[in-house]
Amino acid sequence: MGPYVGDGRQAMRLAVAVLVVLVPLAVAGASQLARAGPSAPSAAVRIVVSVPRVLTLQLLDHPQTLEVGAQDVARGHVTVRGPRVDILANDRAGYRLRADLHGAAFDNVEVVGLDAPLAAGREGSVVRMPSQAGKPRAPPRSVEYIFRLDRDALPGVYRWPVALSLEQP
Repeated sequence: MGPYVGDGRQAMRLAVAVLVVLVPLAVAGASQLARAGPSAPSAAVRIVVSVPRVLTLQLLDHPQTLEVGAQDVARGHVTVRGPRVDILANDRAGYRLRADLHGAAFDNVEVVGLDAPLAAGREGSVVRMPSQAGKPRAPPRSVEYIFRLDRDALPGVYRWPVALSLEQP
């Protein structure tokens, strides 16, 4: 994903600092040019602010393992509540969220609590998410994972079966 760029606040602070310095200079220069008359030399100041793209994902409070009990097997699914997802994406085109499911005991997973529904089977799934550009940064979101179990699943402790990742739109 490349080096961490930050959340754009540093770039914005730099842009404001540059504007604070250059705008008074430009106004003073224009004032002197107006007094000097039309034949005096002129200059133009062009200010460009470029905000780097940011695309980060942090999985908070996610367990390393998932315990599947006999009741879960009988019910056919396991629900996990409590994990949080912190996403920062400033591309105006939005971003894509990918889910990959691992482990023979699981048929599919549904992730509830995101901006768009996300469900993935063993082949994985990608869903396009809306842009966060221009909006205040949202706090981490609580999500719920609903794992549908394979009909041959057995009770036991499994490695956490889903991996989430971000992709550019």
